[in-house]
Amino acid sequence: MPRSKPGWPKPMADVVYKKIRTWFHGYELNGVPNRPRGVVPIGGTADDMVRTQDGYTHKILFRLNEIRWLEEVLDYATQHLPDNEPKRVVYSVVKKAREQHEKLQDIKRIAIGVEYAQPYLFDKSHVYWMFTTLGLHSMGRLISEVDTKKEAEDIKEGNW
Repeated sequence: MPRSKPGWPKPMADVVYKKIRTWFHGYELNGVPNRPRGVVPIGGTADDMVRTQDGYTHKILFRLNEIRWLEEVLDYATQHLPDNEPKRVVYSVVKKAREQHEKLQDIKRIAIGVEYAQPYLFDKSHVYWMFTTLGLHSMGRLISEVDTKKEAEDIKEGNW
């Protein structure tokens, strides 16, 4: 059964959008490198090794209602994708973060309504996807990924 399109609750949605935007724009600057590795160019020696990053870990502060809403939006956007699709994995990480937040509130480790920072390890492309998805939703143009693929196929075939 398809999920209904989540709304845009004005002050909270704007706050979440700004948090994701700040996360995206400060991805390398504010993140902690995760698993740096060395890469040697073809034909190079060990002295030519370049350090690369597999990703950056960020601690992002969310209130429980903010992370619930973000989960709803990402679930709506990826509802027809298989669970191993990278965008669906991003949704499942946000879902687990929400469950962790609820668990900590239930055992009184954090107070209700307080922001809680959890570590997130996403590629920059995944953060960009969340940023653009929320941007489209703010303009009222949020559609699921399956609908996006269907539109692209229709445009290719000239059925628009």
